[in-house]
Amino acid sequence: MVHKDNKISYKSKIYSLPIGTYKGKGTKVLLKVTLDQLILLNEKQEEICHHEICKLKGQKILSCDHGRDKHAAIGEMMQEFGELMENKLQALNWVMQIKDHKPRYIRDQVQLLKATVTGLDPIIASQALNYACAHQIISATDFKAMVLALQREKIKDNQVNPKIIQLNPLNGTSRIIADTTPVQSELSTYDSYFTIK
Repeated sequence: MVHKDNKISYKSKIYSLPIGTYKGKGTKVLLKVTLDQLILLNEKQEEICHHEICKLKGQKILSCDHGRDKHAAIGEMMQEFGELMENKLQALNWVMQIKDHKPRYIRDQVQLLKATVTGLDPIIASQALNYACAHQIISATDFKAMVLALQREKIKDNQVNPKIIQLNPLNGTSRIIADTTPVQSELSTYDSYFTIK
């Protein structure tokens, strides 16, 4: 049985399958076991992938290649990243620089960029992109590190400068009355009251 995360379980170990192998509940693959290899086949008995058999129990045997979405064209992925950013043109130009610099890894780079900015505060995403462009940083990993640093800085700023709201719980009126100084009497006045005549 194929799990939803495109993995199977075999002899207390987890083995990965390429994205898209899971087609819904009841998806199955065939296993062909050799002396040192686990070969996974589709229903037509065509090889999907293979793994070295792990001798240790409870291990995860994952292939980095299996996490790549090979169905989406790279251009579409780059466009999708651009749509997630406020300055779409700047984002696309920057991703093109990454593609020129790391052509073999562009799919992984764009996937990481999309995952980083999805649901992210647009201000932080823009600040990170501006910094990356200004300092010729052309790496999705470095971009993610900048985003995390900006998020930590924002949390720190909110803790250092807390908003102080003064309230008068008695009647909600101005604190002017509470801040007034009472009238003071001279001590000699009290002495006259307590002196025996």
